[in-house]
Amino acid sequence: ENAKGMKRHQYAILVPASYDPKKGKVPVVVSLHGRVINPKHPAFRNAPFEERARETVWNNWLKTPAAEQAIVIAPTTDNNGFMFAENHQDELQALYRTLGEALKDYRGDWDRVFLDLQGKGFRVALEQCLMFAGIIVRDRPDDRNAPFLAPEHFFLLENLNGIPLCYVADAKNWDKVGKPFADALTAAYAKAGKPENLVIIQAQRDVDLALRGGEDKIKEFVAKHERVKVREKFTWRFFEAPLATP
Repeated sequence: ENAKGMKRHQYAILVPASYDPKKGKVPVVVSLHGRVINPKHPAFRNAPFEERARETVWNNWLKTPAAEQAIVIAPTTDNNGFMFAENHQDELQALYRTLGEALKDYRGDWDRVFLDLQGKGFRVALEQCLMFAGIIVRDRPDDRNAPFLAPEHFFLLENLNGIPLCYVADAKNWDKVGKPFADALTAAYAKAGKPENLVIIQAQRDVDLALRGGEDKIKEFVAKHERVKVREKFTWRFFEAPLATP
């Protein structure tokens, strides 16, 4: 926090080797892997921030051609990661504040900011999708038995309103996890009249557990989409209906 008590997030930033601010603005990817970058995560045992950042940003982005053309920012958060549970407005405000500060010295294109997340962090995409040019969601290593969004909540996919989305599924768990979620996404994007905005990739995990496959598709996804400035209409649904007042 700063002197005014405004919350901030520490972050790692990956700048493409070809970055040149004189050539114009570049896309920005906000990579939310809060639980993994969390220093108390058992996989890291209080490892230094740089090591944790390398596991999250480097593994998922440095290995893909998309890293040639985008700035990738990976903010950390508290010990629970970016779970965005009931009271998460402070986390959201800090996220956007940190994003702005991280970009003040770089020519990031605010109309081409993409949200990259894993598993149950998809909730923030459902709530904040209008802020981004597109969403990239990946299966987590521990999502082996069922989609991270329960089938009874598939109706929430209407919130996306056809916003560009790239789903990177773990091919090993396709039948139980990837296919049910991909089918629900396909139905939602058909209903929104934007089936062309949905990209589904089946990928394999490498030795670092990063999902590898469809790298050129991810590069194309980041390169071609921009945030829609004005929308004629959109739906908005919530996980639970508010309690009726007496």
